[in-house]
Amino acid sequence: MKIGISMDAYLHSTDPVTAVKKLAGIGFDALDFNFSDYCYEASPLTTDSWKKLIIDIKNAGNESGIEFSQMHSPFYMIIDSNKFAEFEEMMTIRSFEACSILDAKWAVIHPKRFDAGITKENYEQTRSFNIERVQKLCKQAKEFGIGIALENIFRFSKELVNEGINQITDIIDIVDNSNCENLCVCLDTGHAFYEKISPADAARSFGNRVKVLHVDDNTGESDQHVAPFVGNINWNEFMIALHDIKYNDVFSLEIHNYVQRMPDEIIDDAVEIAYKIAKYLVKQQT
Repeated sequence: MKIGISMDAYLHSTDPVTAVKKLAGIGFDALDFNFSDYCYEASPLTTDSWKKLIIDIKNAGNESGIEFSQMHSPFYMIIDSNKFAEFEEMMTIRSFEACSILDAKWAVIHPKRFDAGITKENYEQTRSFNIERVQKLCKQAKEFGIGIALENIFRFSKELVNEGINQITDIIDIVDNSNCENLCVCLDTGHAFYEKISPADAARSFGNRVKVLHVDDNTGESDQHVAPFVGNINWNEFMIALHDIKYNDVFSLEIHNYVQRMPDEIIDDAVEIAYKIAKYLVKQQT
């Protein structure tokens, strides 16, 4: 199993081309380019010359011998807000093209919800909206030769949870009923654990739908995105579950908050420790 990491581990401390080279030098096999980090007004990816940066990043990967396994498309999660609708659509399509340029197989997207949350009253409307949206995005992604990975993210009302509807069952429902050949699941371990769902149970529930991972830990009190063993997830159980479902794609870390507040002088050391943690976990599976 290859070991990957989101490039946002270095986003605040260096440019993306340097980040690619640093992460390759540490030993990572694959990268997750987080396009969503660049969805702001002054971003270089909003300009007419955006492709040059993506090509520079791709070239850095080629020179460093590291691949791009996935990327994170923009996420504006509220259904009943059209404030950024035009910008979101433009940047989402642009992210698909960037994903293709990077030769990454999967673009990760978040599902959407109403601002009021997901309740019994709006659940069916939320479900229908997301199925239609996923079908549209899969069709657009297919034009660029890539697939869509739908990530578990939602919080549900207590009434829905009591009826067995949660972020895992809901993602399964959307994926299975979208009927798209280029659609899979991105399992975020921290999102599951924050909702008191064992990541091991989530993996087994998703089964072979899982083609993409966001591996991160937390204490169960918030969505912290820290390195494995810093929080309270049972990583031995999770690795056994990955073995049981025959997952053999990239073991990709998404741990930006693990390094975000560290002094620049020790970020390289922290990321190297994260790599060693991932390598240890992957070794336990073999």
